Amino acid sequence: MSLRASRLALLPVSFLTLAMIAGSALGQLSTTATISGTVTDATGAVVPDADILITSTDTRVTTSRKSTSDGTFVVPGLTVGTYSITVTKTGFGNYTATGIILHPAVTSTVNAGLTVGSTNTSVEVSAVASLVETSTAENSNSVDAAQVNTLPINGRNYQGLATMMPGAQNTSAGTALTTGGRSTNNVLSVNGMQQNKTFYALDGVWNENTGNMNQTSVVPNPDSLGEVRVLQNNYSARYSLMGSSVVLLSTKSGTRDFHGTAWEFIRNEDLNAKPFFSTAILPYKQNIFGYNIGGPVFIPKVYNRDRNKTFFFFSEQFVILHQTPTGAITGITPTDNQRAGIFGTPITNPATGKLFPQNTAGQYVIPAATINTNSTAFVNALYPHANYSSGSLNYINTVPQVTNQRDDEIKIDHDFSSKFHLLAEYLDEYQKYQQNSLSGAQSGEVYSTNGETDFTHNKLAQVSLSQVLTPNLVNTTNVAMNIFDLDLNLTGTALNTQVPGFNPSLPFAGYISNRIPLVTFSGGIGPEGIPAARPLTHAADLDDTVGDDVSYLHGRHFIQGGVTIVFNTKRQNVSSATNGQFTFTGSTTTPTKATDATTTQKAQATTLDDAFADFLLGSAATFTQTSGQPRVAVHGMEVSPYLEDRFKLTKTVTVTAGLRGYYMPLPYGPPKFETNFIPTSYSLAAAPTVAASGAITNSAASSANPLNGLVTNGPGTGVPQNFSGAHTWYAGPVFGLAWDVFGDGKTSFKGGYGITFTRVFTNQDCSFACAVNPPAIQSVSLVNPTFPAVVGTGAVRPATIAAVSAADQNIQATQVQSYSAGVQHEFPHNFIASATGASSQVRHLLGTWNYNQSLHTGVYDFDPSINSGSVSPYYYQPAGFATPAQFSPYPGYAAITTYTSRQNQNWNALELSLKHPVTKGLFATVAYTYSHDLSTFTSGTYSVVDPYNPSRYYGNAEGLDCRHSMGITLIYDLPIFENSSGLSHKLLGGWKFSDITTLRSGTALTPGLSVATQGNAVRPDKVVGTSIVGPHIKAQWFNTAAYVRPANGFYGNAATGSVRGPGLVDFDMALYKEFHYNETTYFEFRAESFNTFNHTNFTTINTTFGASAFGQATNAADPRILEFAGRVHF
Repeated sequence: MSLRASRLALLPVSFLTLAMIAGSALGQLSTTATISGTVTDATGAVVPDADILITSTDTRVTTSRKSTSDGTFVVPGLTVGTYSITVTKTGFGNYTATGIILHPAVTSTVNAGLTVGSTNTSVEVSAVASLVETSTAENSNSVDAAQVNTLPINGRNYQGLATMMPGAQNTSAGTALTTGGRSTNNVLSVNGMQQNKTFYALDGVWNENTGNMNQTSVVPNPDSLGEVRVLQNNYSARYSLMGSSVVLLSTKSGTRDFHGTAWEFIRNEDLNAKPFFSTAILPYKQNIFGYNIGGPVFIPKVYNRDRNKTFFFFSEQFVILHQTPTGAITGITPTDNQRAGIFGTPITNPATGKLFPQNTAGQYVIPAATINTNSTAFVNALYPHANYSSGSLNYINTVPQVTNQRDDEIKIDHDFSSKFHLLAEYLDEYQKYQQNSLSGAQSGEVYSTNGETDFTHNKLAQVSLSQVLTPNLVNTTNVAMNIFDLDLNLTGTALNTQVPGFNPSLPFAGYISNRIPLVTFSGGIGPEGIPAARPLTHAADLDDTVGDDVSYLHGRHFIQGGVTIVFNTKRQNVSSATNGQFTFTGSTTTPTKATDATTTQKAQATTLDDAFADFLLGSAATFTQTSGQPRVAVHGMEVSPYLEDRFKLTKTVTVTAGLRGYYMPLPYGPPKFETNFIPTSYSLAAAPTVAASGAITNSAASSANPLNGLVTNGPGTGVPQNFSGAHTWYAGPVFGLAWDVFGDGKTSFKGGYGITFTRVFTNQDCSFACAVNPPAIQSVSLVNPTFPAVVGTGAVRPATIAAVSAADQNIQATQVQSYSAGVQHEFPHNFIASATGASSQVRHLLGTWNYNQSLHTGVYDFDPSINSGSVSPYYYQPAGFATPAQFSPYPGYAAITTYTSRQNQNWNALELSLKHPVTKGLFATVAYTYSHDLSTFTSGTYSVVDPYNPSRYYGNAEGLDCRHSMGITLIYDLPIFENSSGLSHKLLGGWKFSDITTLRSGTALTPGLSVATQGNAVRPDKVVGTSIVGPHIKAQWFNTAAYVRPANGFYGNAATGSVRGPGLVDFDMALYKEFHYNETTYFEFRAESFNTFNHTNFTTINTTFGASAFGQATNAADPRILEFAGRVHF
């Protein structure tokens, strides 16, 4: 049976299961709240069968329960907001607690103490919910609406609040975040994990880009948020659907009274400081404006007269942004001398083997008649002239990027009765994003010659019904949808016909092969041309979610269970280089010297002169091209049941045990549409001979099999439609303990252990990438081709080895084992301190490696002759030839890019926090994390350098290992002119101050390599006994003398994450005042500054040995930015 058939067969079973439980779907990560507690008398004895009445202050909706035989009560499924609770029991006075604020996915504890008396007497207390968590083992952090709207968030994106949370960090801190759409990537790293390992839910709805899990579909504006909550360790199985951690966003709801807000946030370059790497203040104009309104839906004297049935909330925000980003805008462009063939370093004439002649100034000159006219046409049309000078950088792109965006939300809450609550919600996000280069297209281009205009139209929707079936049984049912929809369109010079005098002749003339080929250089000159990923027309992700969630209270047991079913679909063109890609390394023009009997090594370190001289002569190092770019529809699914029991072991100890199951088969594409390379299906006897150039030398009539090792998916092929059924079911247990140490709710000990999973989907397996494999799509891979006429006029396409994609037959979902233990204590004056030890152990981390990586040869990592630049790493001459040789395990193929799950990661941390809730005009938090993050995952073409020894480069996790991180937040009512009167009080009194301070050490960086004829080497060698530590200045961040080029035949031994990048010192501040018309209607004026003290925070260090900027800081975070805002509240 095919996976599609299995999916269809599961549908009736799924719906039958849900119907038996109570409905048709789950709000899979519900953001409702829970109240729990114990009713006791004056002696401390429990009071059973007491009446519990919970009333929403916002809507007047009531919920009633009774305490169990042991005096406990748990009330789940409550809408986030402010509540009161009244406890009554015959023979006792009434107990009423008010001002209880409930948070999403949080169990708030309210213990009621009754005194003997009549029900006509009562005791009333205010805000009694415990500030210390004593009911669950969960390790989490949250920010409520008041703080979200008050703190200075750089870019009006909630992810900037990570500073407040120990164990979480904003990986783009110091830089203004964007407001959603294509222009925004997730920046939260939680528990040391990659950004795509965190799962995002908005009001319980799946809110992720299905393909890469790096973007959220909708970024809600801060004025619509009720709370941001991050679940980190030991959280309930109810929330462990996906990811190593979970971000729960809860939006506001309507109340029985009308409330609304209108706002505008303004930025202008005239208010900003000059960026460090710019000679002038850069263009920056921002207007973010919008409004929201909420209240009852009623018709006077006709419908909802008491305004306690139906409520609405509507929010809309507009973004107009013209900004030149301070990062990724500088680079190196060819100088006028280089364009004319004049170089300051020795350049070899490959035709003679001698140096080109020198002019009177001692420069080496390539005669004009020798320069390739196509190269001249290409560089003059696409590379702008130098306009900047900073170290080796000579180009700056100051063209502003333009964003126009609109976000909408409509939310309806309806209470049929105190037992049935309906929620219906719709959100959308429209964005047009005009980029000033193709830097966002995975190519690294910074030039304004070409760019892209991206359109996104993302949507979320859900309908959810909460049902109180009995006083102790609550059911929540829901159906939800998530759509991530985008179009990426090219602008500027993008087609060959737009470049006069440029006439490429490539092997294939397939789909959009008329795009300008992509050209990349060693040494520092930036790439130019059109990357394989552009254009991308209508890439759409769809996630449909159904399921059910049940909560049941029985004695000391609070049991939760349910099932979630998610159907995922991705429709998108597969990125492939139908326009061709050339690399230039200086392999033909750099002077050489003999090093051993088999090869030569360059006599000098490669400079950008060498690579560009190769380009002028039309002598490329490598060339690749594919024959087509198919569009694929990929489907996936997940069925995930769970069951959990939270058991009150004693009055002060609560134990949690749960299990979530995951049915997550690999996603699948169309049947018989794709091929996967499977090593066991490969036969060396059917391999062709491969020349040093990469060309196949035996004819098609020979015994060579062009599809050697490739298997087709789907029915009748003997292979599953998703290529592998090795791993479909996974189990994620969770255990936790919460101990109210002294029984007074002031001190808690919490600890636990849990296993969660992140799925395999389209950018991590074969269902998508393998669509460009033979026989449907052909490819060529050549060494030393001629640019840009690879096949020459009238020539036939050469038969060459093909690069293919594959998925490991044992690929499986990433497993994260997380555990923590900590103490929390409430000190006098409401200070809450906590200390937690936390750890995440990651197994089966998804990544890539080359199945066809060159074989180890004796003491060498690869055959040293590959370093010559004229011998393919896939050279193969079988027995019977004069010099038999086999460089790679699967002759007949070039790189076999294979998706695997064979990597590991380990993160350990000490998390300290101190928090002062809002009292007496002060709110403050301090969050500190000391951590160490280790991984086998590396950046580059492949995440594994040496597939024959995957753990060889285990080291500090790149871009994630940050040893020290501290965040300080403050909201303070300034006491100045507090007791004054008249005009001085109106103008000078009542001002408030808020601040977010981020202090962080540098993250780990890995040295790379870009030199002529580097072969398979990817890193330099570390010089023994030489310190890496450098002066930490712009011109030299680390000691570049600590690295040298590796010897021929070796990858390089520089350790992963061995360079420590720059830290961060950032103060974001706001000064604001409310001008009241009455108690509820007022205007708020805000003045905000980001990087208030204009501290230079470098963000990018060039760690590529051989690049002209090696060791230099090349980008910095934002300079000081000022922002003014106004809000009207009613």
